[in-house]
Amino acid sequence: MMTYTYRKAKSEEREQCIELANYVFSTAHRPHDFETLIPKVYGEGRDCAPLHLAAIREDGRFRAEVAVLPEQLHVCGQTLNAGFIGTVCVHPRERGAGHMKRLMHDTLKELKSACDLAVLDGQRQRYEYFGFSRGSLEAVYKLHETNIRHKEKELRLNDYTFQPVPLKNPAAGMVPDGSASGDSLRHVSGAAEQSLPFITYAARANQTRPLFVERPQDLILPTLCSFQGQPVAIRKGDQLSGYLVLAADDEISELFLEDDRQAASVLGSYLRQQGLPELHIHLPLHQKEACAAVGALAETEQTVQPPSRMFRIFSFEKVLSAFLSLQAKIRPLTPGRLELWIDSSPLTVTCDGSKVRTEQTASPGAVHLTAFQAQELFLSGSMLAGRIPASIPEALREHLRIPQGWFPLPLFWYPADTF
Repeated sequence: MMTYTYRKAKSEEREQCIELANYVFSTAHRPHDFETLIPKVYGEGRDCAPLHLAAIREDGRFRAEVAVLPEQLHVCGQTLNAGFIGTVCVHPRERGAGHMKRLMHDTLKELKSACDLAVLDGQRQRYEYFGFSRGSLEAVYKLHETNIRHKEKELRLNDYTFQPVPLKNPAAGMVPDGSASGDSLRHVSGAAEQSLPFITYAARANQTRPLFVERPQDLILPTLCSFQGQPVAIRKGDQLSGYLVLAADDEISELFLEDDRQAASVLGSYLRQQGLPELHIHLPLHQKEACAAVGALAETEQTVQPPSRMFRIFSFEKVLSAFLSLQAKIRPLTPGRLELWIDSSPLTVTCDGSKVRTEQTASPGAVHLTAFQAQELFLSGSMLAGRIPASIPEALREHLRIPQGWFPLPLFWYPADTF
């Protein structure tokens, strides 16, 4: 019988980490090349191996792994430590051996002592076993050429131009040639030097947001081009006035503008100049002025939860303080007070409509919830319709006094910052 060791991968085992991930995901889905798919983690020269906890057979072969990307999340001036779990995989011939259960439990034990929350993208029921709940909110818009045509005089479509960023891929040493599809690639000497003004701009821009994941300046381009992202600089005259990130020919996954009130004009200009019949735009709810501008023009508008984004909260006090403060920036909160016991730990949250305060106290008669039930209460999309999640027993629901509009919390991750 084979024996296995469960430990962190060593720097010299980088290739084994990547080879296992490429093999497993290529077998289960489409061909994968993690070095080009996630260059911010797996790009050439990056010491990514120590991020992985692996099941290693006695002959030294990697048979399963779980990786964690440490991230600092800044929310309304408050800092949260997060661990984004990714590259979760088991060799097809080793499934059912218990490797993933062991690796996930060890990973979460480590994260609980170091992080305020853990994040991942995955199948709902599979990760509910490990205490994760679905969450996150975003606004999604569909913009048609017809919408632009009927508002053409108001949109000032000639004010903006768009320039693909000379993007050196750390894994392949190639950059987009400017085509919308990104299928055609060419070598460009000095691409990094050409991109320096944009790198400086994008690094500054990120830190002006009320919610942002820390992006080291040397990782700006590898971050924005992760998951086939294509950054495009937006210019007004000869000045940078923002940027967008393409997730596909007609899909924008990230938008930064110096003036969010001009979002409709910018996106209308982009759609018209690229000759697109329609454009899909994803925006965080806290980008209020951009949402209002695009919503006034778009054919359709939805507030949705990304289907696979899941969270496990370790510090309820810090997460609620940060994200209710963000919620208060999106809309005035109903003044109120919420007292709970979460896994035998007391928590009281009060809000006067704008300022949020959390305390590790609660009256003995406050409702007792498990950590999973509390996550569901704070994150579930059912709260958008005012419905208490089904995971909370009926006997407890009638005793919950939840101020209107507090939940679900507006958690959000740009695709470029995921793992």
